[in-house]
Amino acid sequence: MDQLLVYPLSEGAIVISFGEAISLEIHKQVIAVRQALENKPFEGYIESVPAFNTLTIYYDANLPDLFGKNHGKCSANSMQPLFPFFMLI
Repeated sequence: MDQLLVYPLSEGAIVISFGEAISLEIHKQVIAVRQALENKPFEGYIESVPAFNTLTIYYDANLPDLFGKNHGKCSANSMQPLFPFFMLI
C-alpha cells in the first residue's frame, strides 16, 4: 500500500486515500474500514462512501469536539476518533 492520506472534503467530511493503485487488496481495506465504521460508529458519524481506493466519511460538523480545534485540518490529534479504524489497515 502507498502512503495513507487523509484530507478534508468539506466542513463535515474527510477523505481517506489508501493509495493511488487500483488493486483488490486496497479495495478490501477500504471496505473493511467502512464496515468497522458501520458496526461501531463514532459520535457524529453520518455515513461513509467507499470508492475503489478512497473512503469518504461524513460526520456532524456541528459537534465542536469531534475533530478538535483544528477541525478540517486533519492533524494527527484531530483524527483521534478514527484511530481504532486505522488499525484495520
